Amino acid sequence: MFGDDVSIASKPVRTHFVVHRAASLTIGSRVRFEHGCGIACHSRVEVGDDTHVGAFTLMLDSDYHVAGDPTKQPEPSPIRVGRGVRIGSHVTILRGSVIEDGAIIESGSVVSGAVEEGMRVSGVPARPLLASTAKGSAQGAMTVESRIAGVAMACFRLNALPTMEDGPGQIARWDSLGGLLLVLALEEEFGVLVGPDQAHTLRRLGDFVPVLTR
Repeated sequence: MFGDDVSIASKPVRTHFVVHRAASLTIGSRVRFEHGCGIACHSRVEVGDDTHVGAFTLMLDSDYHVAGDPTKQPEPSPIRVGRGVRIGSHVTILRGSVIEDGAIIESGSVVSGAVEEGMRVSGVPARPLLASTAKGSAQGAMTVESRIAGVAMACFRLNALPTMEDGPGQIARWDSLGGLLLVLALEEEFGVLVGPDQAHTLRRLGDFVPVLTR
């Protein structure tokens, strides 16, 4: 189902929408797709009103395979993109993703999971851009612990600053993907490469302090 005044560009590269049997594709009004976009819909894909989708963006509600068992058909998960969302070019939106109203997805990002209303995210995987803790004299005035807590609060979308004793047991979103998002965001904040091997040994926020200040 398409709303009014939908624009789909197919030059210089054609845009493709593939909707499988019993699946549902809903595009709101005044939605703009740049060239080279692709939607593969096995379950349900929804794009809200006044959303702009950049060139070569992909929305895939299925992984098309199951790791370790190429013969097994994976379960699709719906994708929902809200109203007034701005999606850059070469973005990939994976199954089960929910992008709330007014969010901004930077070019080249891979979205897997939830993006809250009005949030600006970037990277692979996409994570919140942190504007308040990383620049100028304000950064120098903050302790390492407070900067770590601020990054964790943004990454896990917490309502209050966590303590250095908090870890996966206290922070619900600190799963394997959440842990990766945290490591990547802290690497950007401090300009330090943590590395995947060392990241597995960090079980609480306080464990990051000696690693990030070495």
